[in-house]
Amino acid sequence: MSELNEDAAIADVIGRLTARFPSVPAQRIEAVVAEVRDRLVDNPIRDFIPVLVERESLDRLRQEAQPAPLAPVDETAAADAATALDLTGEPAQLDPMQVERRTERTGTLLGNLGGGPD
Repeated sequence: MSELNEDAAIADVIGRLTARFPSVPAQRIEAVVAEVRDRLVDNPIRDFIPVLVERESLDRLRQEAQPAPLAPVDETAAADAATALDLTGEPAQLDPMQVERRTERTGTLLGNLGGGPD
């Protein structure tokens, strides 16, 4: 991973952590991320640095502050998406594989291990 890509990925990490911990000042989040990143500066394999920095920073920030709750899944919105209109005003078409998966539950690949009814 080039240094430019790593810097961009670390900036994304800071953005995600700032959104996750709105009660923590942005300067504190940046300081935690910088400290964690500095400890990994001698690591020769740079591809995983952003992931490692995010994980450790997240753990440290969880100890300091309460994270904001993640957005709950709105089941009515998911149901509305199935009946939504596309840009032409026609009903949106469901993916045929999704329809098949919802209706047919047989075979070992689809969860039936042969031990009885689904």
